[in-house]
Amino acid sequence: MLEVENETAKPHVAIMPSPGMGHITPLLEIAKRLAVLHDFHVSFIVIATNEVSAGQDNLLRSSTLPPGLDVVYLPTVDVFAVTTDGMPVAARLSVIVEEAIKSLKSVLVELGKIRAVVIDLFCTQVFDICSELSIPAYLFFTASVALLTFFSVKNRKIDEYKWYLFHSSRFHLGAGIFLNSWEDLEPANFKAITEDPFFKRIHTPPVHPVGPLIKQEEPLTASDADYLAWLDKQPPNSVLFVSLGSGGTLTAEQLTELAWGLELSHQRFIFVVQEIGIAIKPAAEPGSSLVGREEVERVARLVILEGKDTRKKIRELKDSAARTMEIDGSSYDSLACLAKEWKS
Repeated sequence: MLEVENETAKPHVAIMPSPGMGHITPLLEIAKRLAVLHDFHVSFIVIATNEVSAGQDNLLRSSTLPPGLDVVYLPTVDVFAVTTDGMPVAARLSVIVEEAIKSLKSVLVELGKIRAVVIDLFCTQVFDICSELSIPAYLFFTASVALLTFFSVKNRKIDEYKWYLFHSSRFHLGAGIFLNSWEDLEPANFKAITEDPFFKRIHTPPVHPVGPLIKQEEPLTASDADYLAWLDKQPPNSVLFVSLGSGGTLTAEQLTELAWGLELSHQRFIFVVQEIGIAIKPAAEPGSSLVGREEVERVARLVILEGKDTRKKIRELKDSAARTMEIDGSSYDSLACLAKEWKS
């Protein structure tokens, strides 16, 4: 009983990702940091659908979630009722979110006094709900700062980017933008978005680099153990690791084309597509693709055979990423400053 009273006495924030592990994972990590390092009560609001993966379910029901972090499910959305075959990924996510947030206002009211709400790219409709409730809302941009600047300046008449640009045209409604990045990784882009007069003219909210936010623990599956055993047998600096998250807007054919280009390079590689699996070799002969296998082959050879400087830079960035997330690191301090503001 005392533990429950202590949690309700803490400042309370809500965090809401759109569906998909690529969105849920970093937002869950910032939720953990707020609960553990900054003493917040965090409600992690999940858009439930009838096509949830086992990986997502295991992540959100993990016994390792810290005290003070509660997972709150919105009513389940029937994905097949609101989407159509062939619908672009961005459009699909947007209509699922639109359906899910019909109950969000009442959920936020029931949660009690909320100091702030954090949402991701495909949830910008939530800005309107938070405005009605006088709750400051922040955008969490899960991709790179470069992509954020691209969406800010790209011609909004290009239909290919319709849904991305619908959401990016609403970024100014937020109280701020969290970036899953840090300044050493993208110095030029950070300078542009914080200092360039263009971004001031379009009323870009304050940006807060809080990354890189990655899973701090990951249980190993049997296949994971097999790949780690294989990696241990390879020479140092000889394996190319390619990770594409959940695949984004790439088709299965395009993913296969990438894998074939890697295979043709005759270099060791591991190719990861989240929620699809890990492949050492492509499974079938591909057709045409936006990315030519010859170009993939050339780049793979370049990275392994002539990439000494690149590998050195990557090691430096790895060290920089660890430092920025530690206490007194720049990303830690960026989140700590906002946490202090929310508590006041």
